[in-house]
Amino acid sequence: MIQDMAPEIRNLGLKVFAKGEEQIVNNVVNGILDDIRKLNTTMSKNELYSFALSFCENKDSLCMWSNYTNKLGFNISVDTKKLKTCINNNFRGKHLNLYCGYVIYEDDKKQKIIIDLFEDFFNACKLNPSKIKELWVRLEELIVVHAPFFKKSVLSQEQEIRFYVMAEQTILQEYINFKQLDEVNIPYFNLNCEFAECYKGIKIGQIGRAHV
Repeated sequence: MIQDMAPEIRNLGLKVFAKGEEQIVNNVVNGILDDIRKLNTTMSKNELYSFALSFCENKDSLCMWSNYTNKLGFNISVDTKKLKTCINNNFRGKHLNLYCGYVIYEDDKKQKIIIDLFEDFFNACKLNPSKIKELWVRLEELIVVHAPFFKKSVLSQEQEIRFYVMAEQTILQEYINFKQLDEVNIPYFNLNCEFAECYKGIKIGQIGRAHV
């Protein structure tokens, strides 16, 4: 999305900086786009591991029952605050980036978040030109934090709440296991903590209720 918004971001920077400073804006925008491409390359080479754990905000969504369970199975209700604590405790002493939040589907909301980030960045650069590199790093960190919570609008029926973990390979490697699905090895990690404390309730699928 940021790549698509590059012209708009450049124009935003040009409004903040004075005439004759266009090169600063171009350098910054081009540099950030290049760093985003490098990040994608780094993750694709497995130098960074990222995992997502998804929940639905709607505790009894007919769309989710029909799309993912054929109205069978169970719906487990989880206390997300306790789960966040559980995950943090699992990796205590490790440098782990854990984020939790609602997924954003609307394009206008996603674009506003990006524009606001860059507007704050350009204004900060204008006030502190000697700290552009530090501000740049902070902007990239904020982009990385927001990106996993952006999804296409056609998926809005999921009403997703997402946990997202990202860390260097060396940190997570000792926790990782693999399961096979359709001849593909899918990585996951176990939580070595009292996960049962995170449960709030359970709901039986609509078809399954007839057999209880």
